[in-house]
Amino acid sequence: MTMKDKDRIKNQRTEELAELQYQNTLSQKFNTSKLHELEKILEILPIGVVYLDSDFRFISANKFIYDMTGLSESDLKDRPCYETLGEHAHDSSKNDLEKICSFCKKDECFKSKKPTVIERPLGDSMIKVTTIPELNDKGNIIRFLEIVEDITERKQKESETLRAGQLAALGEIAAGVAHEINNPINGIINYASIIEKKSGQDDDLKDIAHRIIKEGDRIATIVKSLLAFASTGTGEKKDVSVESIISDSLDLTEKQLRNDGITLHVHTARDVPPVYVQPLEIEQVFLNIINNARYALNQKYSGIDDNKVLQIESNTVMIHNRPYAEISFLDKGTGIPAHLSDKIINPFYSTKPPDIGTGLGLSISNSIIKNHGGKLLIDSLEGEFTRVKIQLPVSGQKQH
Repeated sequence: MTMKDKDRIKNQRTEELAELQYQNTLSQKFNTSKLHELEKILEILPIGVVYLDSDFRFISANKFIYDMTGLSESDLKDRPCYETLGEHAHDSSKNDLEKICSFCKKDECFKSKKPTVIERPLGDSMIKVTTIPELNDKGNIIRFLEIVEDITERKQKESETLRAGQLAALGEIAAGVAHEINNPINGIINYASIIEKKSGQDDDLKDIAHRIIKEGDRIATIVKSLLAFASTGTGEKKDVSVESIISDSLDLTEKQLRNDGITLHVHTARDVPPVYVQPLEIEQVFLNIINNARYALNQKYSGIDDNKVLQIESNTVMIHNRPYAEISFLDKGTGIPAHLSDKIINPFYSTKPPDIGTGLGLSISNSIIKNHGGKLLIDSLEGEFTRVKIQLPVSGQKQH
């Protein structure tokens, strides 16, 4: 081989090497660019993306997670999820692995090595978490990828749809019950009226007939209130007195309260101006608060007790130089633990057993009051009392 041939081959190899290096450089630039694009996409995704190691410690998360939780990267980095975002994260009575969430499904991942899905509350939100295990060559889990979706709005719509269906069904039942009750009760009232008229000078008989008429009218009023409350139509807002809403609410619950040995103290100030509201919606709020108080009192006192009291008051207060009607419900029941006080209005959060409470009552009540331009305030001391205040702008005031 001549020197000329050797130089030609050398030059050819140099050119090939240069082309290879150029291609590698392009490939690296392409991969880096794609990586940056992927990172940008992850940052703007309307869902959360979280990486955890096999011990549940945070490796990384996207902006959605930090915004939703209000925590920073330094708050989560290298810390177990059950100590930062778990249901027992702030429970000082639990340590280390004791804080692992009761609803966590990562143990299923360890067993099946397949993705799992769970829906759970997180602060004020309801989230859906899809956990995907990442396996090494030996089939062992080395990381978890979690996809977090905020499904609060969807759940609220589902609950509203469910409630609308329940009320529609209740309306049909109530209509049938009202028909069956109203006919005989009207007959009873009419016969009692005849007896009253014919009683003459017999005061005892006249008194008995009068009592029958009074109780019959009370039954008719309760049936009428039940029909109105179960109505599927919300109706329009109108000027209405606070006293009448309280009275209509108690028509449906007062007998139950009395049967439970609960003493009612009701004081409604005469000078409270009317409020511009949808009466049945506000009645729903009052009924929910009264039922919560009834539950708390029955939990604390099994029988009759001097402190087994529900106190309802109304008056006028000035807030930012504007008059508001304030309705206060005070019970001396079990109260609310301090660490739960910020959670009880959250959707799907309930201190009652699952078969009794859905966690939607106070959340829906709070939304109703807000939609009327008012506020729902709760003050409580565990084991002592709970006071719920409803503040509604009086008629003629602009809502904020």
